Amino acid sequence: MGAISFYEKGTDKTTAYFRHLGIILAIRDLWTKVQFEFLKELMALKSAADPGAGEAVTRERIRALAEAFCNDLDKVATGELTDWRTEFLASLSELEAAAKKGSEDVTTQIQEALKAAEKAAADARAAAEKAAADARAAAKTAEEAGKPGALNLALSGDFDEQVLISVDGVEVARSSGRTIAIERVVPGLRKISAHAKKGTKDVETARMVDVKPGLQELELVLS
Repeated sequence: MGAISFYEKGTDKTTAYFRHLGIILAIRDLWTKVQFEFLKELMALKSAADPGAGEAVTRERIRALAEAFCNDLDKVATGELTDWRTEFLASLSELEAAAKKGSEDVTTQIQEALKAAEKAAADARAAAEKAAADARAAAKTAEEAGKPGALNLALSGDFDEQVLISVDGVEVARSSGRTIAIERVVPGLRKISAHAKKGTKDVETARMVDVKPGLQELELVLS
C-alpha cells in the first residue's frame, strides 16, 4: 500500500483520470442544461401568436443563455485549474519532504556506518597493539628463561677439608670455603646437594631450589 501510495503521488495518474471524468461530467451537465433552455425558448417562440415579433427577444435570450454557458464553462475551468495548482503544490511539498527525509536517513546511515568502521579500526588497532605487546613480553620471558641461573651458595656446619657440590646428582664444584659460586645452572627445579667429611663421618644436606635466571642466594647446613 505504501508503494502504491507513493506511485500515485509521484505519477498522479489515478487522480488525473478521475479529475478528467469530473470535468467531462460537469461540461455535460452544463451543455444539457443550456440545450433544454434553448429548446424552451424555441418552443415558446413557435407557440407565440406572432413569431416574427418575438424573434428578436428570443435571439437575445438565446445569446444570454450562450453567454451564461460560456461563463459557467470558464468557472469550471478556473476552479479546476485552482484545485489542480493547489494539489500540485501540495504534492511537490510532500515529495520534497519525502526526499529530505530520505536524504537525512541516508546521511544518518552513512554516519553510523562511518562510526562503526572507525570503532572497528580502533578495536583492530588496539588488538594489534596488545598482540605486539604480548609478543614482546613473551619474547622477553623466553629470552630471560633461556638465560642460565647462578647461585651464591653459603655453607654452614662442621666439616673437614673439601665440600662436594652437586646439582641434580651431578658434581659441579669442590671447595674448602664456606661460600661457593655456582654458575650456569639451568633454570627450573633443581636439587642442590652438599657432601663432606667430619672425621670419619659423612655429613651432607640437600635442598630443592627453583632456580631463576640471574643470581640467587642459597644457604645449606651440613649436618
